Amino acid sequence: MEQSARRLAPYSRGVSEQHTATGDPQSAPEPSGQPRRPGALDRLRQLASVLGREVAKFGVVGAVAFTIDLVLFNVLFYGPMQGHLATSRIVSGVVSTSFAWVGNRMWTFRHRRNRAAHHEALLFFAVNAVGLLISTGYLNATHDLLHWTSRLAVNANNIIGIGMATLLRFYAYRTLVFAAEKPGGDATVEG
Repeated sequence: MEQSARRLAPYSRGVSEQHTATGDPQSAPEPSGQPRRPGALDRLRQLASVLGREVAKFGVVGAVAFTIDLVLFNVLFYGPMQGHLATSRIVSGVVSTSFAWVGNRMWTFRHRRNRAAHHEALLFFAVNAVGLLISTGYLNATHDLLHWTSRLAVNANNIIGIGMATLLRFYAYRTLVFAAEKPGGDATVEG
């Protein structure tokens, strides 16, 4: 618990403390000696800052996972699993998801970790299973129903399917998988 509190310390420091340290007269302590409570604008700035950092880190982890996914899919589909579109997509998706699990847990959302690793892993892989169904379903539909079978079409539609699934993943990771929990069990949006 103490270790968790230290990890959260940089994110839980009040905005007013940050302004007071910089000498901002708007955030000077109240006459009682207590720092003023952060206003709505301060809380909005803090939320935007945390969200911006999370989006940037999520993007880096996602870009590496995406590269793993796309390269491995091509190696499999045009190599040893030639003609097995869904199998190639699922194998590459599972490998890239495993990388993304480690990257997001240890870096992107590390300040939000309050659940046991096995609980987060179960939620993470459940969310990714839904994402994999979306991307594989889209890829199969364009390949088998629309007969877009050229290498360019397969890769373009693979990218589009991964993109659609990524929108679901970011929202679900932030609100469900890596949601910071208050002692009472309610999820919070604080970073």
